[in-house]
Amino acid sequence: MAEQQGPPPGPDLAAGIAAADVTDGGMIAGHVGEEAVLLARRG
Repeated sequence: MAEQQGPPPGPDLAAGIAAADVTDGGMIAGHVGEEAVLLARRG
């Protein structure tokens, strides 16, 4: 039996997030379409 999977967990980064959601030196895991993405902020 095939297991259906949705997009990876976390926010849809293609829709954008507020810059304040990622602190300097912080990271946030999300997705763009079906691809998992790790967004990091530095400086």
